[in-house]
Amino acid sequence: MDPREDHRESAARALRELVMLQRARAQQQAMAAAAAVAAGPGGSGGAPAAPRPSLADQPEFMLAFLVYVLAHHPDFPQVCAYDSRARVKPRAA
Repeated sequence: MDPREDHRESAARALRELVMLQRARAQQQAMAAAAAVAAGPGGSGGAPAAPRPSLADQPEFMLAFLVYVLAHHPDFPQVCAYDSRARVKPRAA
């Protein structure tokens, strides 16, 4: 973790904004796809079909990548996987 409070707050704010933007974009794509389906095959007048919404458009999709990045960050504490009590040990520099 970053020792500076202002860096942590800035990173948290940027992450919240990114999630809100991703959700809004995914919602717009879903609405466009629904409108294209409602218009029917010939009702759009030859306009290109709207892209289908994808799971990759959701912010939750990034979670697996985020876990990997955090686990390999040098400031992330190392946990012994073989210890049943899972004691946290600081990484050696």
